[in-house]
Amino acid sequence: MTQLVPLSYTVYQVNNEKMACNGKFLARTDNQGTIDTNGLAKHMAEHNSGLKASVIKHVFEDFNECLVEMLLQNRKVKINGLGTFYLALHSEPANSAEDFTAESIKRASIQFLADAAKDVDLTSTAIRERIVLKKSNPLPVSGNDGESTGGNDEP
Repeated sequence: MTQLVPLSYTVYQVNNEKMACNGKFLARTDNQGTIDTNGLAKHMAEHNSGLKASVIKHVFEDFNECLVEMLLQNRKVKINGLGTFYLALHSEPANSAEDFTAESIKRASIQFLADAAKDVDLTSTAIRERIVLKKSNPLPVSGNDGESTGGNDEP
């Protein structure tokens, strides 16, 4: 059985009239900060991987460059046990295929689909089964954009 991990969250009220859930209450994780490539490399090196943090950092830097290179070649990038990165196009709809032009495409974004491999299932359902939720603090004040102004927002 997988060990359950406590995960703290904050409840906030959405204050954005453009959102269907305006006035309703939602939850978000209590973000404890962001770990960058250097920090993650150091953490991984501490797990007795046999690699120095500087080597791991270099691998991450190469990965970033190669990931973008592959995505720009219309390829998906699957990291076994983690998930698949791919490009998605976001466009305005057209009434016909003939009406659709390159200008209809407004942006492109990198998407990620978590792996559901047998050994490490990173799907949202599997992650939910690994956590025990605990409410961390009183209701923070919500800004006009629906984001908390309490300082624990996710990036």
